[in-house]
Amino acid sequence: MKILLLFLQIFIVIAVGQELPSPTDVFEKGKNAKATNQENFSGIRQFGYDIFKSVAVPSPIPVGDEYILGPGDQIIIYFWGDPVDVLGLQSMYSIEVDREGKIFIPSLGNIYVWGKTVGEFKKDLNNMLSKRFKNFKVDISIGKLRTFPVYIAGFVNKPGPVLAQGIDNILSVLIKAGGVSKNGSLRNIIIKRKKGDNLTEIHIDLYDLLIKGIPVDYKVKEGDVVYVPPIGKTIGIKGGIKRPGVYELKEESTIADVIKLAGGTTPDAYLESVKVKRYEGNIIKVYESPIDKLDTFKVKDGDLIVVEKITPKGIVEKIKVEGHVAYPGDFSLKENPTVSKILGKIKTLPDTDLNYAEIIRFNPPHYKPEVIVFSPIKVIKGEEDINLQNLDVIRFYPKWVYLPIEVTGEIKNPKIIKYYEGIDLMEALRSISFAYDVKELKADIFRNGNIMATVYLYDLFNKGIGNIALNPGDRIVIGLKEPTEKDKTVTILGEVKKPGIYKLRKGMTLYDALKLAGGYTEDAYPKGLVFIRESAKRLQQQHLQITLLTLRESLSRTEEGISFMGGSPEEKFALQLALKRQKELLNLIEQKAKVGLGRIALDIPDTLEELKDSYSNIKLEDGDYIYVPPKPNYVLILGNVYNQISLPYIKDKTVKEYLSDVGGPGEDADLDNIYIIKANGKVISRKNHNSFKGFSWENRKLFIVRNFMDMTLDEGDTIVVPSKLSVPTMWRPLIKDVVQIIFQAMATAILAQRL
Repeated sequence: MKILLLFLQIFIVIAVGQELPSPTDVFEKGKNAKATNQENFSGIRQFGYDIFKSVAVPSPIPVGDEYILGPGDQIIIYFWGDPVDVLGLQSMYSIEVDREGKIFIPSLGNIYVWGKTVGEFKKDLNNMLSKRFKNFKVDISIGKLRTFPVYIAGFVNKPGPVLAQGIDNILSVLIKAGGVSKNGSLRNIIIKRKKGDNLTEIHIDLYDLLIKGIPVDYKVKEGDVVYVPPIGKTIGIKGGIKRPGVYELKEESTIADVIKLAGGTTPDAYLESVKVKRYEGNIIKVYESPIDKLDTFKVKDGDLIVVEKITPKGIVEKIKVEGHVAYPGDFSLKENPTVSKILGKIKTLPDTDLNYAEIIRFNPPHYKPEVIVFSPIKVIKGEEDINLQNLDVIRFYPKWVYLPIEVTGEIKNPKIIKYYEGIDLMEALRSISFAYDVKELKADIFRNGNIMATVYLYDLFNKGIGNIALNPGDRIVIGLKEPTEKDKTVTILGEVKKPGIYKLRKGMTLYDALKLAGGYTEDAYPKGLVFIRESAKRLQQQHLQITLLTLRESLSRTEEGISFMGGSPEEKFALQLALKRQKELLNLIEQKAKVGLGRIALDIPDTLEELKDSYSNIKLEDGDYIYVPPKPNYVLILGNVYNQISLPYIKDKTVKEYLSDVGGPGEDADLDNIYIIKANGKVISRKNHNSFKGFSWENRKLFIVRNFMDMTLDEGDTIVVPSKLSVPTMWRPLIKDVVQIIFQAMATAILAQRL
């Protein structure tokens, strides 16, 4: 028992890092099953202990002639015949055996019955009366039974004294004591009984009753002590076994003995190699025994015997048909050696895909699956055929693995489009011939019977507005716009539960729109919300055009001046080269500024309800675009660094540390103008941040304002390290006017790359 306990405790500590109170818990509950790749001891129960839950003592209990009489028993005696007539005896007596073990019957005197069986007492009484009478009858029964204490000790659930009756046997008194605990033995229960000065022991094996069906009818007597010792050697057995479980061993010592104890093997047992899992030297070792060695392979305490079952891979002459056919199931390989043979039996359905089917083949010895694609229609036409092998699985599919997308309405030919992952509205309408000009048309997208969004086709094809992702089963209805219908919509995409194009309602706010779209998904990152407004875009474009025109006008004047100025050819060439570089810089500024114009930077709270009362809950306008990005787990580093890359986001990591991870700034990096683009589009530059360096006094505490390079970043932030550029002095006021536009454009462009 100690060896088993040590084995199982150490095994559990290794497997899951904690001890279990009972070694048998490992077998029954399989608490280590998740910690190893082996099946181990999960799913089997200790054999025999359930008997104490199911056995009930019937009441009243009939008493036979073998019952032994003693003090306290109530004996009922029936007389009829001569003794009643001659001696004047009563026809019935109810007499209790006194403490001395005798009863008194009028006219017959005292009769000692202690230790006699009911049958013996009846015989003695008959002999006593037969000496004096011939015509008489006597019968005896037992009324109230005497009670006496029996002490139950050892591994039982409720040890201590129990009140027993003369009819109680070993099983009934154990039931009264709550049954044997699972650390107690069922195979060596001991009744200790005194006879005079001698102490005798009766050893009882409950497996005789549980397995062999031999009655265990040892009656207990007053003064008996029933002792249940600890459980003996324990073996688990599972798999192709009629009665898998945990068994206590006695004389059994081999695998064959244990299999016999467990009722033998099932018809699907694979006996070519029986496995034994054994704890040795802090590890689990696996041994195998061939079928001819089962009666000599010695088992040890704590072993787990696994009799594998024959798997489908071990079954010969079998193929299987799955999927979209009338009669799937297992078929004989011998009767169906080819695909053409099996096609004649399974009956394809009207919507079975006859252009594509699969054979999954398990090739020995490792049975690694191989997929063979074939065309059922070609087999049906006799253009090809495939020989089948043992264990082949033939799989058929419907024409529509997913529900198709239906396009109807004001189009020349209604169309069913096969759904595939990633299909969007523009792709679904790409091959559609419309009945009217797209300027007059709109598309209502129905999902689950309800209009999910309305998209105006002119905006879709010319501006890309409303190109939403489609779901299986979506229905697109193309219709004419009403003459008075206005195209006032807002687009809500990204991590919301119902993305799409929504009609703009009067007074609608950002909160209202996000609420209408079902709210955020679990992956949403509200801090990075992108809000683009058409009116802001137009204003920024006007401002940008004015600024760029001013800059270009300045360049033109400079270019004219060079042609009329004096000086050497070398000086003129140097000025022309500088002018060329300034033009390139201007083009670069223009390209960057055009990307993502119209974004309004908002400070969005983490939850939708907090947004409701936030100053960022702005009223919406026609054409507003809202995108809720997924939560990023990185920080992006761009510009003049040795490696432009995304790095994993780490809480409290500083700008300096992130730059160090990419090799630091390059040789021509403009360290004074490094800036951070926040996920919401706002920009923190080094100059602005460092202007606040010093000390601050808040809430009676002194704080040190940290350096820009020591600033910690948030998820989705971007570090931009610009290169040093030579900008003419006259340009500096003008370029300063477009810096904020460029920052906003850069932030939106970076986010667009992540989408």
